[in-house]
Amino acid sequence: MKGSRLKKCEKVLSALLQAPTYAEAAKLADVSEVTVWRYLKDPVFAGKYQAAKKARLDSAINKLQGTFSQAVDTLQAIMTKDTPNASPRVTAAKILIEQTIKTSQLEELLKRLEAVESRLKL
Repeated sequence: MKGSRLKKCEKVLSALLQAPTYAEAAKLADVSEVTVWRYLKDPVFAGKYQAAKKARLDSAINKLQGTFSQAVDTLQAIMTKDTPNASPRVTAAKILIEQTIKTSQLEELLKRLEAVESRLKL
C-alpha cells in the first residue's frame, strides 16, 4: 500500500470507529460513502476494522468488570447503613452488576462457540 493510500485507509478506519453511521464516517474521513463501502469489502481492511471494534469492546468490558467490586461494595454499604438518597447509587450499582454478569456470560458463550467452530474447520 502506498503512503497516501495507507493514510487514507487509517483515516477511514478511525472514522468508522468514531461515527455512528457509514455516511458520517465518510464525512469525517473526508471521503465518499462509496469509498467507505469499497474499503469494507476489502478483506484485509475488514479484518482490521473488526479487530479494532473487538479491541474497543474488550476495553469497555474490562472497564465494566473493573467496577464490579465497587458496585458490590456500594450496595453493601447502602444495605448496612442508613444512607439518605441512596436510590441513584443503588440503581447504578445494580446496572453495573447486571451488565458485568451478562458480559461474562456472553464471553463464555463466545469462547465455547469459537471452540466449536475451530473443531468443525478441522
